Amino acid sequence: MNLNKGYGNTGIYVGKADYTLPFRNGKTTLSAGAKYSLIQTDNHVDLTGTNNLFQHYHSDEANAAAYASIAHNFSDKWSATAGLRFEYVDRHNTLNGEPQVDYTKPGLFPNATVQYKPAQGYAMGASYSKRIARPSLDALNPSMYIDSLLVTQGNPNLINTHIHSAQVFASFPFSLSVRFGYNYEINPIYRELYQSADNLDVGESRYRNGDHTQSLFGSIAWNGNVTKWWYLYSSVYFGRNYYEKEEDGILKQNNRNHAMLSVGNMLTLPYDVKFNLNFYYGTPYPSQSVTVKELWSLSASLEKSFLNNNLTVRLSANNIFNTMLYWQQSILRGNSLVFYDGDERNIMLNVTYKFGQSKVRLNSRSVSEEERDRL
Repeated sequence: MNLNKGYGNTGIYVGKADYTLPFRNGKTTLSAGAKYSLIQTDNHVDLTGTNNLFQHYHSDEANAAAYASIAHNFSDKWSATAGLRFEYVDRHNTLNGEPQVDYTKPGLFPNATVQYKPAQGYAMGASYSKRIARPSLDALNPSMYIDSLLVTQGNPNLINTHIHSAQVFASFPFSLSVRFGYNYEINPIYRELYQSADNLDVGESRYRNGDHTQSLFGSIAWNGNVTKWWYLYSSVYFGRNYYEKEEDGILKQNNRNHAMLSVGNMLTLPYDVKFNLNFYYGTPYPSQSVTVKELWSLSASLEKSFLNNNLTVRLSANNIFNTMLYWQQSILRGNSLVFYDGDERNIMLNVTYKFGQSKVRLNSRSVSEEERDRL
């Protein structure tokens, strides 16, 4: 028996500043900003039993970014936005005091959007952007985790993924919108699941950068009032990923179509109580070297405001029937199968109170949320 005993701390420190300058002509707006984040990870893994391993992993990663963008309305029908973002990453990590890898790299990430509004309620346009996707902290951690069925180890040599994205979009009256796009990823991060060559009963999970991959996608969304007290919002997403995996000189493809359906209902009950009921369904889909089986979930919430809407109380329950169970079947050696049945149900109570009448608008996405998504 192997006992995995892990403990550690992760510190995330983020600072951000944004500035917006409307021009006097009323048609042009200049925006600029800067952001700095520091993520420090200190992790210990103690493997006892048949494996006498003690691993101490430490990582420091700093990301500095600055951006500028300009938006201009050429007329009542035509508008455009263009921007450029500069990012610099500096990553250092050690395992048991021994340096693993130093990764430093600057990058430029442009974006542009053109939009045309032929009539009231109609709009269409196209956009291009280059963005960055960073590896998760677990994917970078070279510490080895061992249990009776799976050996997992991260890769500190992973580099960031650069994504080129092109989209066309259109919106119509009655709150209907459609979007189609194409993504091209350079150095995508793969989590590969193999059957162990040494023990056929054990799987091995590894991370590496691939050369490139691409995907096509589209979505249709509609939201609006069905009745005075019933607001409905729904969306359908469909796509196709093109993954190519090479194993023992043989090229294996993990390409298939997949779709997701999301339906939300907001009902206004007596005494102005808001009831939300949300449903999600996803078809089987490819994810790097594995195929994930279908998923579905149901979530609900109740919300009520008091004291002239200054106090808001919200009670929510997610994944009510505990149906988000992950089955992952590998396409690589041994077709290893991983089943994750962790109970992700949760009940949350949120209480919010507004003091005074603020004229400051805050971004609903926390400045540290992007970093916390990597945990």
